[in-house]
Amino acid sequence: GAGAVLVTLSGNLKGEKIRLSGKNTEFKAHSEAVKAVAFSPNGKLVASGSGDKTIRLWDIESGKTVHVFRDHTAAINCLAFSPDGRLLASGAEDKILFLWDLERGKLTTIYFKHEAAVRGVAFGPYGQIVASAVGDHQVYLWDIRSEKRVALLEGHTRDVNCVAFSPDGTVIATGSADQTMRIWDAKTGIERYTFRLDGKVNSVAISPDGRWVVAGTSDYTARLWNIESGQYYQSFHGYGQAVNSVAFSLDGKTLAIAGNDDTIRLWNVASSILKTTFEGHSGDVSSIAFSPDNRWLVSGSLDKTVRLWSLLDKDQVFALFDPKITEKTAARRVRQMGAATMTLPCGTPLPPDATCICDCIATSRTYPGSETVCTCNTITVPSGTALASNMVCVCNTITVGSYSRPRTYYNSSRTYYYTRSYWYPN
Repeated sequence: GAGAVLVTLSGNLKGEKIRLSGKNTEFKAHSEAVKAVAFSPNGKLVASGSGDKTIRLWDIESGKTVHVFRDHTAAINCLAFSPDGRLLASGAEDKILFLWDLERGKLTTIYFKHEAAVRGVAFGPYGQIVASAVGDHQVYLWDIRSEKRVALLEGHTRDVNCVAFSPDGTVIATGSADQTMRIWDAKTGIERYTFRLDGKVNSVAISPDGRWVVAGTSDYTARLWNIESGQYYQSFHGYGQAVNSVAFSLDGKTLAIAGNDDTIRLWNVASSILKTTFEGHSGDVSSIAFSPDNRWLVSGSLDKTVRLWSLLDKDQVFALFDPKITEKTAARRVRQMGAATMTLPCGTPLPPDATCICDCIATSRTYPGSETVCTCNTITVPSGTALASNMVCVCNTITVGSYSRPRTYYNSSRTYYYTRSYWYPN
């Protein structure tokens, strides 16, 4: 059918990956807004952090949840992998910067406390230094080996929202709610430039060649400067709402910009031409990241979803999701709004009280009552039943929760009934 295409399904249902069609945001990665996403250096893992206080580590090939980290006591704001991929740094509203050992799947003994929420985090290129952007208006540089603070960048007058290192580690860029982006000498801690903007700076990124720095702001714009000269280069407009996240592709040719208009836009840096617009989220896009091989872009949104967008085939969009969270979210929506629909891959155990509706297209045929309906059969199975291997599911839509039984009408001129199976589009 035209709906879900099964990519892979993990046997223990601790995480899945599904191809999407249309504006489908039923497949939840977290139970609250996704506030941060990051790609591992080898491109095999995606980390997502949420307002539900958890960090999830996903294998992008299988969609399986590798780890779920639960040690934070407040919403996760930011994530960063170390250059060697062995550590994951996380900052949260609980004022702590944690370091996670990804090989062992647990928290390390290293963590750094702050006086305010940690809003941004970045590793230096050699992995020994990690920077934290904090709500106390300052940026802290920590040495992982000595577990001590080695520098403090002072100058911002409001919350510091983001931080980024240049590829060679000589420059640090920071953005703040004080409407400035500042460029610092990483070795001396001396401020090189201050760029004054017309809105809060929500995200900064430095190009892979170290030439350019971009700032995404609340005044609906992303702006680009030359780092060496401090000269303004160009702006990327067209956003009706705040820009939340900016990211360069690995080759530096493409700039991704995401914001509160629920979209992600890809721009050619050299020509300033808009290449692609990704649409599908139903809430603010809070965070984006390119895969190291430039094949994928990952996005996290306030709609609680994590999406993988193919940069090679723009029609391929996948969701990384947790079946239990997805099921609970759908059930809650049913209680609040009535029957809802969600797409599931073939062979998935159906949630409680689910009715599977065969893949169909709303026809132009009208029945008494003047409504347009689907003219396909329905299959109902007991709650939680896994579809047997010899019962290949060709369904692409299920209705979760209270579902009115299909009404049947007898046609006096023939010896069969019309079964009216209502199609609820996503």
